[in-house]
Amino acid sequence: DVGVCGGGQVISDHVVGAIRGTVFYAQDGSAIKVIQRNQGVDSLYSDATPGKVASGNFAHTWTYDPVTYEGTVQGILWNTTLPSYGGVFEFKGRAYSDGRMNGNRQIDPEDFQVLCLWFFGP
Repeated sequence: DVGVCGGGQVISDHVVGAIRGTVFYAQDGSAIKVIQRNQGVDSLYSDATPGKVASGNFAHTWTYDPVTYEGTVQGILWNTTLPSYGGVFEFKGRAYSDGRMNGNRQIDPEDFQVLCLWFFGP
């Protein structure tokens, strides 16, 4: 779930996409690096308002250590827009496994409130 709005209504997330990856090996045959490309459509919805869906395309590359899963993600992780409003959730840039993020990140409470009003408002 993405979040819960003021009236207790839940906004959920559904992703449809494709994953393609390449594994790099050391001479001894052990995997040392994975580069994974993810792309698709991310859709936000609520069971309470089945006719409304907010969607956006994403495409990012995750480069990581296959043992520890530590690495970085680069590209568009979120890109959700609302009709006649624009971007609600957006993150374009680089995210690190330690939680650091660089780039254009816009996931703020005001936009979440707009999302709640769009789904459940008067």
